[in-house]
Amino acid sequence: MDWWSDFGNRELQGLIDRALSNNPDIRIALNRIVQAKARAEQAAAGKYPGLSAPLVIAQQSPGGVTVGTAPAGGVSNVSSNRTSQRTYQASIRADWRLDIWGEQSALAESANFQLWRAVHERENVQRNLTASLATHYVEFLSLNDRLRIAVETEEVLSATLATIEKRVKAGDATLSELEQQRAAIFAIRATIPTLEQQKLDAIGAMAFLLGTVPGKLKLSNDGLDSLTIPSVAPGLPSALLLRRPDVRVAEAQLLAANADVNVARARILPPMDLSAQIGYSGIALSQLFQPQTLFWNVVDNLVVSIFDGG
Repeated sequence: MDWWSDFGNRELQGLIDRALSNNPDIRIALNRIVQAKARAEQAAAGKYPGLSAPLVIAQQSPGGVTVGTAPAGGVSNVSSNRTSQRTYQASIRADWRLDIWGEQSALAESANFQLWRAVHERENVQRNLTASLATHYVEFLSLNDRLRIAVETEEVLSATLATIEKRVKAGDATLSELEQQRAAIFAIRATIPTLEQQKLDAIGAMAFLLGTVPGKLKLSNDGLDSLTIPSVAPGLPSALLLRRPDVRVAEAQLLAANADVNVARARILPPMDLSAQIGYSGIALSQLFQPQTLFWNVVDNLVVSIFDGG
């Protein structure tokens, strides 16, 4: 909901549109959504088998010495054999970890909640950005009014001072009244530099949120009368809590943590891995795809941890 449009100020609308396009925090939040989405897709892919195509060229050696049987007479027959052999293998392999304990499902669920959290974090960054920018802009308009009033007041007091000086010369006013008027002028003049500095600070804060420098930020000299006071939208406090993105971020973090607990519990139990492979293996590359070199295997692997140091 573009709540800032209820103020009816085109300059504020343009500033917020510019901030949403250029603010670096918004871009970081968007990149985190992309990252979380990729991790969610990766976690979901873990529930399905993986397919690979291993290509192996191996150089094998027997180790150098072969010990044979001992002949009659007690003399052992030891022969040296240092001939190495090269083998070639081309195959297709499928690996699949059965989700019998719900580990992969919990990982996917946790990743989805992290994606949910990233989306609401981006909404929360946008909420804070627009609120801060609108606050600084309203302060800027207020300072414009205060500066304008201070300058006008100084002009009126100066005109009054000239009148009092004439009255003093005519004997119709005292020197005390003259000095009081001068003190009032100096007091109002002392506030003008402070207001100008506060105005520059507000411009600098808005420029930071817009991702630019204060020198490139051109604003009007309008006051608070350029804003329309919005009406308060009716609703229950509970409905407001459901709309707040920071509350949803906390909820998503809690749900993701709960899913991580399920992952940790599942990893205590022994995993079961299935693998199947089919291909060709031979000692000569020219004979690799012959019918007699065809091989296949299916392996079911169940691993139980006995000791892992805690």
